[in-house]
Amino acid sequence: MNWNQKNRFVLTLASMLLLCLCWGSAIAQTRFSSNNLITFGSDAIVAEKQVVKNVTAIAGSVKILNGGYVTGDAVAIGGDVALKSGVRVDGDVSAIGGAILKEEGVTIGGSAAAVLGEGQSVFHNLKRWGLLGFLMQVYLFSAAVYGLVVATIAGIGIVVMLIVPDVLPPITAAIDQFPLRSGLWGLGATISVIMLTNLTTGSLLGTALLPVVNLLVILTVLLGAISMGRLIGHRIPIVANRPPLQQFLVGMLILALVGLIPVAGGLVLVALTFFGFGGVLFAQLEKQQLGQLGRKIVPPKILEPSTDPSQEV
Repeated sequence: MNWNQKNRFVLTLASMLLLCLCWGSAIAQTRFSSNNLITFGSDAIVAEKQVVKNVTAIAGSVKILNGGYVTGDAVAIGGDVALKSGVRVDGDVSAIGGAILKEEGVTIGGSAAAVLGEGQSVFHNLKRWGLLGFLMQVYLFSAAVYGLVVATIAGIGIVVMLIVPDVLPPITAAIDQFPLRSGLWGLGATISVIMLTNLTTGSLLGTALLPVVNLLVILTVLLGAISMGRLIGHRIPIVANRPPLQQFLVGMLILALVGLIPVAGGLVLVALTFFGFGGVLFAQLEKQQLGQLGRKIVPPKILEPSTDPSQEV
């Protein structure tokens, strides 16, 4: 891709983003009804004794007035679901970041679940804490969850390095020596999994295949994350000559600190996930091809198992 092509690509991408933003602003406060009621940035209100198929409010609350009837689901994302007396919902009632408020005589045919609401809507908490306070609450919650995830990955990584120490060196070497191809493998595999999920969801093939695919993806991403931690630790000069396990722990600590950086840290982790995911696939699936080309994935010297028992994992 030459410079002009890159410029056209960037301009096209920017135009599409601008178009999406303008379109999003235009549909805010707008309702679409073809037997479904959907609102963006405002409350979705089902009038008294009105019948709709599904009702959804994004960044708003769902309010179903007396005698209202929803034949499908009622969902509020970032708000409450308020059900007045005599309301009937045949499907599920869900409030993500809000609460479900019911009066007497309400009938719900499916399940009713409030996720992350803790009895109060996101907007209520926003008014209560202010914007900065609310963002700090979200950040602290996200940081706690992220810290737990990193600690879990580190624990699994320690077990892997102690039980099967020969698994990681080829993967870390593949990422280290062929970063571009590893990243492309990760990106391509991610797109393939998304397409496969969309094409087979709800079918008999999808029911049988997707659980296996999802499990394999989780295991591959986990192994890739462990490998990235191992490689990052190996690249830190002060621990470059330390035992592999110590390098791994330092690498995971660095990943934990990077992930605490708002926005930018998340983007870095997403990129590293692609490289780790692709590195696992590249190391396993291109062994034969690389051998035919006379190129082998050989771990760097420092990554090779040491003959010193004190250096072994």
